[in-house]
Amino acid sequence: MKRKARCVLMSLIATFAVSLPFFKGSAQNPTPAQKPPASAAPTATPPQEPEDYSDDDVVRITTNLVQVDLVVTDAKGNQVTNLTQDDFEIYEEGRPQPITNFSFVSNEQVPATPSASSRAVRGAPTMPVRIRPETPRHTIAIVIDDLKMSYESVIATRKAVRKFIDERMQPGDLVAIVRTSAGIGVLQQLTSDKAQLYAATERIRRSGDTIAERLAKACQSEFAMSLDTAVDAQSEFEGYSEQAASYGTLGALNFIMRGLKEVPGRKSVVIFSDGFIPCPQNMESEVTVQEQLRRVADLANRASAVVYHIDPRGLIAQGGAADSPGDGGHGTRTMARLSAISNAIYNSQKFFSRVVSETGGFSTYNNNDIPAALQRIVDDQKGYYLIGYRPSDTTFAARKGVAKFTNLKVKVKRSGLTVRTRAGFYNFADSQPGSRPRTREEQLTAGLISPFSGDIDVRLTSLFGNAPTGSFMLSMLHINTAGLTFTLQPDGWQQAIMDVGGLIFDADGQVVEQVNRTQTIRAKGETFERLMKGGLVYSLSVPVKKAGAYQLRIAVRDAASGRVGSANQFIEVPDVLKNRLTLSGIVVHESDVDSTVTGAARNPATLAAGNKDASFEPVGSPALRRFHQNSVLEYDYVIYNASLRAGVPQLLTRISISRGDEHVLDGEEKSLDVAGQTDLKRLNAGGRVLLGERLPPGEYVLKIVVTDQLSKKTATQFINFEIIK
Repeated sequence: MKRKARCVLMSLIATFAVSLPFFKGSAQNPTPAQKPPASAAPTATPPQEPEDYSDDDVVRITTNLVQVDLVVTDAKGNQVTNLTQDDFEIYEEGRPQPITNFSFVSNEQVPATPSASSRAVRGAPTMPVRIRPETPRHTIAIVIDDLKMSYESVIATRKAVRKFIDERMQPGDLVAIVRTSAGIGVLQQLTSDKAQLYAATERIRRSGDTIAERLAKACQSEFAMSLDTAVDAQSEFEGYSEQAASYGTLGALNFIMRGLKEVPGRKSVVIFSDGFIPCPQNMESEVTVQEQLRRVADLANRASAVVYHIDPRGLIAQGGAADSPGDGGHGTRTMARLSAISNAIYNSQKFFSRVVSETGGFSTYNNNDIPAALQRIVDDQKGYYLIGYRPSDTTFAARKGVAKFTNLKVKVKRSGLTVRTRAGFYNFADSQPGSRPRTREEQLTAGLISPFSGDIDVRLTSLFGNAPTGSFMLSMLHINTAGLTFTLQPDGWQQAIMDVGGLIFDADGQVVEQVNRTQTIRAKGETFERLMKGGLVYSLSVPVKKAGAYQLRIAVRDAASGRVGSANQFIEVPDVLKNRLTLSGIVVHESDVDSTVTGAARNPATLAAGNKDASFEPVGSPALRRFHQNSVLEYDYVIYNASLRAGVPQLLTRISISRGDEHVLDGEEKSLDVAGQTDLKRLNAGGRVLLGERLPPGEYVLKIVVTDQLSKKTATQFINFEIIK
């Protein structure tokens, strides 16, 4: 097939990237796309209240009910899940309370099968999973305390987190990887997209002193105090630095707990930290830190979050490095130094003990098997009991404006079993249910930060591209019109009004672009029928000034009913200016076996520019990436920075298709024909694949590998798609 007419993602998108502002497409002439469910109806529906998920709260602290979660294990650490209400007793301040609420919640899922090729497809995005709040899942916030983390700890943490993503994370699980040095919120990071989590894992790096440096400084300070009863200016400065880092970490945890309160169900917060060394001794700062720890524990309890601590240092040698200076044979000095090191290590390991114990979690330290420690935490989410009672009038009685901690204790009557639960609560009640988002702005904001897909089916496909004016992200947003409310107007047109909000975060969680728009959609006759059958597709382009990892979040609100749907996608933008061989994102679309339509006519930029007469099958659009069996998948992409010899590149291309860890198609390596192309820095490429009977319905990944024969370099790009009957 001749490729001269194929100019996907180059000339048309280059023009489009400059002329189309962020999310300024015409809503009057929507583009038909994916077929929605048969329940779609072009009639008005009465406004509906947004769904209230307050009933999914695990921990409840109100004047009418105190409910806590707990885990019971046997002597081997295995969970016990067959207990009844009669097996438990609950005490408030030592006084037994009648149990009024009791249930067991199971979150157990089938473990993922470790894939030998999982590392090979890490760059591939995953198919969007519509996650509902009531769906059983694991919600885990992995907090990397990189404000004070050694090189060794960074390596151990990366290894453990990668292993968890590879082998234990299930479709639909919500996971966040948050670095305390970045100062970002957990809601912007909760995702089921493994590609995003892999990228976050790569950003785990050392930002503070190594553990050897910290212990040396701390112990020198303690040794000086014990022998000379004085602390010099340098050691005092190091103490303040340690204190400032602890405040930074606790502040980040405070923010994380507040964000997790918006997510229903029981959550796990796993802190990877070397801990902190309270040195030099300062009673006032110690009290302040303990107060901060108390606040974090209370916020975690009210957010239904269980906190765990993993010390990635493993088993720590206390004798110092082999090349460290000796003590000149002074036994007393040696014993004092070893004692100071031992105390410093112990204090650092116990730093988070209050938060951990008061939320029902556990700590792991002096253990070199860090992946196993994380695995134990995941297993702790298999299930939990909920026990509640009605508090007395005195529980929340005012005490001169000072919050009083109320101790709770749960006992199990069977012998040989251990209960882990929350230590108690402070005597002020949570706000009552009913604080659901009401206004337009509140509903859009809730949709943008929520990890759940919502009530309107919204799908998103984002691709990287580059034009002479710079790099950009081209995104195609598909909206299922079944979620919009159309009303018949006096002039015979059907009309719906929708609000659209968008945010783009960089790798550090900073907002680099945003939008807040209202769109009026009008159609009638055949156009309206196509609209209801195919849905809406908007294309938007955002210039990207800096290479890196980005996350795009979009929320759509139906103005009449208040229904909201959202979608998000992670995308890597490479630095094309470094003159490295690079591939754009891949555009895929469906065509008939004997189709002669070229890639230019199927280009998403052409459709988004307002070509209302463009026609294509609702299934097989670039926005949704769904294809029929026995259809033809066409793919297009751009190759940047190919080496030239006598003004001519020498490139080999090859494709493969995989399903899970199975390669179902391995294409032949082919030489790229560049005849007729004028911009040799941006070469158009593509091809066609017949999706025959041997490819059953399911999710697949298309992989493209380009080899530059002159520079001996290769570049790889992925895109996922789905085959349906």
